[in-house]
Amino acid sequence: MTLFFIISLCISPSEVNIGDVFRVRVVSKENDIKAVFIEDTIRFVKRDTILVGFGVVPYKTEPGNYWIKLLSKNVVDSILVTILPTEFPVETLIVADTMVKYTPKTAKRIKNERENTVDVISGATPYILFDGEFTPPLSGIMVTSPYGVKRIMNGIEKGFHMGVDLKAKKGDEIKACNDGIVALAQYYYLPGRCVIIDHGLGIYTYYIHLDSILVREGDTLKRGEIIGYAGSSGRVTAPHLHLGLYINSHPANPLSLIE
Repeated sequence: MTLFFIISLCISPSEVNIGDVFRVRVVSKENDIKAVFIEDTIRFVKRDTILVGFGVVPYKTEPGNYWIKLLSKNVVDSILVTILPTEFPVETLIVADTMVKYTPKTAKRIKNERENTVDVISGATPYILFDGEFTPPLSGIMVTSPYGVKRIMNGIEKGFHMGVDLKAKKGDEIKACNDGIVALAQYYYLPGRCVIIDHGLGIYTYYIHLDSILVREGDTLKRGEIIGYAGSSGRVTAPHLHLGLYINSHPANPLSLIE
């Protein structure tokens, strides 16, 4: 049996940066299709006659050419994607010493909170919860710290920045980037007041350092709905919004998905 496939990767023509989101669009006579990229399964949703899936290039992926393999009951197909060399600068920050050197009690709390966050973003609702594009959480977007920078805090290396910091004043409205369900709404030690929204298909947005939270876990949200207000809770140097995006548990550059 022969099927007709049309596939496009919609970041740039078959070339993406480390951390960027790409979309796979498939036109086929079959609906039961999945794709595999490196070790990740890309889940599809049907929109009109087109199947659309979202993938991300994991942070530590080596530059080069990679195959995205499409699998169905009757056909195996593939398309090549090029991962571009991506340079990430080093960022040096000074924060309160208690935010980099922890007492045993605080260290245990941070460990538990991180494990809970990982549990949340590791789940994958198998269906889509949104209809439409992702939009900015603020009325204006000004990046103060980009995705992927290597962070040194008080002289201690703290890994890489797993989202983007956006300029915001205390009290600025923070809006849901798309429809979804509130998977987490808590006060954690490092993120401060934080909200995670499940958008389905393994896609989550993460909003941290909020001054206040207006939603509860389990709430159903529409794109643009106010979820809280910007602030400076948690480990910060000044009020701002940290916006994170996770796809298949990988931290991605949210600006590569937002339109």
